[in-house]
Amino acid sequence: MNGINKILSAVKQQKLLCRLDFFEDSIFLTKFDENRKSQYEISADDIEELFSGVEFSTGILPTNTIFYSRKNNIEKLIILRAGGKRKIVLNGKEIIIPCPDHIFCGKGTEYKIFAIDIKKPFLYQMPLPNINLDGSICHGSTKFTKCTPKSINQNYETFWTSGFNEDLKNGRIKTNKDLIKFLFSLSGKRKFPQDMLLETNITLTDLAEGNRQWN
Repeated sequence: MNGINKILSAVKQQKLLCRLDFFEDSIFLTKFDENRKSQYEISADDIEELFSGVEFSTGILPTNTIFYSRKNNIEKLIILRAGGKRKIVLNGKEIIIPCPDHIFCGKGTEYKIFAIDIKKPFLYQMPLPNINLDGSICHGSTKFTKCTPKSINQNYETFWTSGFNEDLKNGRIKTNKDLIKFLFSLSGKRKFPQDMLLETNITLTDLAEGNRQWN
């Protein structure tokens, strides 16, 4: 509250130039010019015109960003990453496995990851443990920082280097085969078998625009 009080105190010391009042069926602009006050009813289009010259920018977004939004000072980003070989630590053992194309998503300090086929509308479970069925990454002792255009790539690398165990290993691939044994069998392979990907009922649009996909 101290920060808010300082802001309010600073505002009280400044000269009031204009004010917008929003009512149920109307909007009024009040202008204060020395000892004179004038009031006008305006429309939403008028407000848009008032701010038409104000420039808003996200800054330079990371390469392969496919979605960005900001609301209530919380940024949401989705980046696309090509599949290929990745080094991971699984049950304390270092292996190199192929992974499918995927998206990495951040909102606040929550992160999700899904495998993806750009030809298909639905996302796929990422074939790794330590990920919930809604794509959210189980943090464990891993420290993710707040998602921003500058931090998302570092958090992405943190995910891969954090180390994986057998938690949340079920329902990750299209088979009853043990996921951990399956991943070890991929060690040294060149390409991930796409027919093993398990489809979800979540689309990219759901993830980008649907708040029901996030806490």
